[in-house]
Amino acid sequence: MGTFPFELLIQRASSDEPAEPLLCKGHLRVIPGSREVYDAVWRGRNVVAKVFSRRIGSWRRFKREWRGLCQLQSRGVNTPEPLFCGRTQDGRLAVVVEKMVDSPT
Repeated sequence: MGTFPFELLIQRASSDEPAEPLLCKGHLRVIPGSREVYDAVWRGRNVVAKVFSRRIGSWRRFKREWRGLCQLQSRGVNTPEPLFCGRTQDGRLAVVVEKMVDSPT
């Protein structure tokens, strides 16, 4: 992506609603060929957006990430709240979770 900040639009996987705009403020992590993790704001809330590459296997990594977060939360494990998932305008898969600040490991 370009310089920060920039807007990233994500179309929810389970909705015909308009795409959700996120204001990406910076990178938290970049794993070349796998994913980019952004520090972002969505609806005034600090979030983390994980955007997966379009390489082979990205669907599997995306699905594992979303399912794992949901399972951990359902079992009461202290984990970021999964907010939504979907696709960016260029077709990459994305997961948006709450940003946990000052939480115990």
